[in-house]
Amino acid sequence: MKKKKGFCTRMTRISTLIMVVVISLYTLFSHPLQAFAKESIVGTTSSTVVNKKQKSPESAPENSKFLVESEEAAPTQSTDEEIKPSQAEKEGETSKSEKDLGPVQATSNDDSAEKPANSNRQSHSTMAAATIDWEGVASSLGNVYYRLWSDGRAGVVHGNQIAENATIEIPDTVVLNGKNYDVVHIYENAFLNNKKIKSLRFTGNSNLEYIFEGAFEGCTNLEKIYFEKCRYLREIRASAFKGCTKLNYVSFDTCERLVAIGSYAFAKCGNLAVALDFSNCKALKKIEERAFSNCKKLSSISFENCEKLEEIGPYAFTYCEGLSGTLDFSSCKTLTAIGDEAFSACKNITSLNFGSDPALKSVGTQSFRDCEGLGGTVINIPDSIKTFGEKTFMNTINGYKELHHQKIAEVKGVLPNLTVEPIALPAEAEAYESKVDSSRNKTLLHKGAKWTNKERTEAEIRIDYGYNFDRIANVDIVFVMDYSASMLSPTPITKNGVNYNYPRAYLTDDIVNDASKMFLESDQLGYDNRVAVVAFGDKEEPLYTSNFMTTSDEVKNHLIKSPSCWAQDTNYDAGMNGAIKLLENNKQQGREQAVIFLSDGEPNRGNGISQADSLRKNGVNVYPVAMYAENNGTPEALKKLSHDEKTVYVADDTDSFEKIMADVVKDVINHAEPLTVKLEDVLGKEFELPSGTQADFELSPDGGSVIVSADKRNITWDLRDCAQGVAHTLKIKVRVEEGKEFVTTGTLETNESLEAISTKNPLDPAECLETVEQPQLDRYLAHFEFKNVSFPGKELPEEVRKLLPLSKGGFANNTPVQADQVTNKVRTKDGQWWEFLGWDENEKTIAGKDILFSGGWRYVGYDFSFIKQNEENVGLPNAEFSLYVWKGNGSPKESDLVNDASLAAGKWQLIDTQTSRADGRVDFLEIPVQEGRYFQLVETKAPFLYVHPQGQWRLTFSEEDGFFENDQIIGLPGKDGQPPVFEKIPEGEHQGMWRIINKHANGEMPATGGRGSSSFAIAALICWGIGMSGLGGWHLYNRKKK
Repeated sequence: MKKKKGFCTRMTRISTLIMVVVISLYTLFSHPLQAFAKESIVGTTSSTVVNKKQKSPESAPENSKFLVESEEAAPTQSTDEEIKPSQAEKEGETSKSEKDLGPVQATSNDDSAEKPANSNRQSHSTMAAATIDWEGVASSLGNVYYRLWSDGRAGVVHGNQIAENATIEIPDTVVLNGKNYDVVHIYENAFLNNKKIKSLRFTGNSNLEYIFEGAFEGCTNLEKIYFEKCRYLREIRASAFKGCTKLNYVSFDTCERLVAIGSYAFAKCGNLAVALDFSNCKALKKIEERAFSNCKKLSSISFENCEKLEEIGPYAFTYCEGLSGTLDFSSCKTLTAIGDEAFSACKNITSLNFGSDPALKSVGTQSFRDCEGLGGTVINIPDSIKTFGEKTFMNTINGYKELHHQKIAEVKGVLPNLTVEPIALPAEAEAYESKVDSSRNKTLLHKGAKWTNKERTEAEIRIDYGYNFDRIANVDIVFVMDYSASMLSPTPITKNGVNYNYPRAYLTDDIVNDASKMFLESDQLGYDNRVAVVAFGDKEEPLYTSNFMTTSDEVKNHLIKSPSCWAQDTNYDAGMNGAIKLLENNKQQGREQAVIFLSDGEPNRGNGISQADSLRKNGVNVYPVAMYAENNGTPEALKKLSHDEKTVYVADDTDSFEKIMADVVKDVINHAEPLTVKLEDVLGKEFELPSGTQADFELSPDGGSVIVSADKRNITWDLRDCAQGVAHTLKIKVRVEEGKEFVTTGTLETNESLEAISTKNPLDPAECLETVEQPQLDRYLAHFEFKNVSFPGKELPEEVRKLLPLSKGGFANNTPVQADQVTNKVRTKDGQWWEFLGWDENEKTIAGKDILFSGGWRYVGYDFSFIKQNEENVGLPNAEFSLYVWKGNGSPKESDLVNDASLAAGKWQLIDTQTSRADGRVDFLEIPVQEGRYFQLVETKAPFLYVHPQGQWRLTFSEEDGFFENDQIIGLPGKDGQPPVFEKIPEGEHQGMWRIINKHANGEMPATGGRGSSSFAIAALICWGIGMSGLGGWHLYNRKKK
């Protein structure tokens, strides 16, 4: 039963858990569904409310032609947004959003002029509005529909059933239900293309503020507009009266609050034959694009008192051909911009007056194009104008009498001294170690050389060459100036932090004027130059040709009085013909002639090549300048005109134009011609080119080219066609011949010869030079040697020789050199020890030759090693040997053994005592051979179980090489016999080492061995027996005890 109860309990718990999960899921998913349903209901309700708002107001009569806005008043505050009536409003619909209620009321700039309040205001206009069932009757000839706002303002929406030749009268107010409404607007397209209206009047004290876009556009029968009552009128917007072709009268006399006349507002009103008088439009700020374009019969414009006028838009008065007299902008104190073609083709304008202190900053493209009446007049372009459009004053057929503009471009420079001076050597060349100057007269030929690395194995040779000018003092210069249409294109220039966009022609005038001043007013003595000017365009003949002038003021005045920039195309022939004729008619003995040809474009007619050939034949140099010619073919076209058919000066902008013109002026005086010279150079025998390629050479800019011979010894520097009058530089990398760095010393000549040869005049000594001297470079080495002090004349061991320092350098003369450090002690593989005694000097100074450091080595010791072995070649350890050096007189005899007596007599002195190791080896290190030649070896203790040997061994060191004499160790007999013999181990690990072998007969004790007699062995056996007996007794005792 317990089990069953437990099962039921578990099932109950599971069921409960499932129920909890289901309930939770139900709760989770049921709430979002309820929320979604709730949102749907709210949205429906909101939609219903919106629909209610769109119902027509109940207070408006069904037959009313007033579009009454009774739910909300029209907005009264100014905004920048333009709000215009839609087409639906014109059809009388009353369901409009807030944006469709009408334009936002604008406020006048003149805050002192208040509009009269419309409350309690009555006029004769209100009577007409009340006579016909809520139709606002403007006259007996037609009807006008209005839109009213609850704030008391109204706007004209459109007309209805207007009669032929009607006069539309717009009242100042209309009345509905006894309430006055000010008529402030005429809506967009209100009377569009209405062919019946003949005149437009504004009655009473008109409240009109805005005439919207296209309001009367296309009213081709409209003849007169009377704005006399419109003292609140602020804007006439775009195309408001466009195409009113019969319009012949309009007056703005009372429009003192008029701010803007929109684009195309009166465009194509071809019969508007009035004098536009804006003198009372004191608030006028803007006349927009094409506002009066093609009003061909306008007779004049007055901008008097238009002090707030800021902009006259593009094409504003274009093709107003009837305009005449002066365009006077002197009252326009805030006028900053005249747009593109604003007055183009106004053929009868006779003068321009910009005033004494204008604010005008920009004049647009062709803004005064084809104003033919300005021909022969004086044009004063204000300095305030910083930006010009394309061809602003183009196509004035007769040219201006004078054209004055601000001077912006500037050429700085002075003419060179007429005294012929050698070309200055670049300062860098002065820093070379060795220099040879072969210059003469006008020719610079200078050569230098210097080392470029510390070891003095790499060097640089420098050659400087230049040929100075044959300067001319009395020159007639003709400036040939391109006056094609492109010269009236503006180009950017910055001067004194101010940015300009100025016509190329004006900038060219400035530059030619300054260049003329350089020619004509030099402070240098001896000059007598003259300048003339020729201008060309697209005609066969020049536009004008001046006489030769001798002062810069004459040139300046001529440029002011001859601004004939009107030609479309570019004809080089015309300019070159003008120059030729001028030069031929003014040729004088003793005077040189030159032409400076200026153009910004390729020729699209004559290319001037035949004329250039003619000038070349007559010895006249042409200096062509390509102005503003970036990325076009002008430089190539002009190159064909130059004196050498190669030279052309390219100025991509005004800054480069200014600098280039200063160079051109100097080149004319210098009579600059390209060089015709080659230089031949032969390397010195101690030097070679590192690679023999162009990588070994460095040329100055425009410094010609280099050719290397097959053997890489001869170098040709070709300077043909390079500039005259400047120093050209060639740098050559060389090195000491590879592999000879430590044998090449002394004073080295870098070259065998250098010769400059003129390819044009090879026999002219003025142009052909040969150097008689060559640069020299010093290079010295420090060498080292070792001397054998112990064995003079004998070669030092290899281990010592390897320590000898290599020669080092190179060094300059008078350079102090330190000797290299050397290890002061070394052991050879044969066991010899050598000691370095030092250099003869630790520092020496180069004195015109190499130096040698000499160092001595002394033999100081010998490592003597041998092995103590038995007959089975097994090493015997613990044998003791003592080594003694002979201190007696002369050399020791065979009988001179080491014993108590000889030691007492001081004949032998103990040097060292050593014991054989486990392998039997014995080492006596650094036997001090400097203390004597003779040494005695004594075995002072025999190995265990070996008897002491008889005799001793004599070690005699050779005076020739410091090794054992005859490579022998001599055994000396003792009183009881000979000692064992020392011999060389023939093979194995210790091959070549000395050894001594212990020999013995069968059944006998060893022949050599431990000190004492056989009693030691017997005693040892007895001791062993006693020990063993004792051990046995001890063992028995312990057994019994156990």
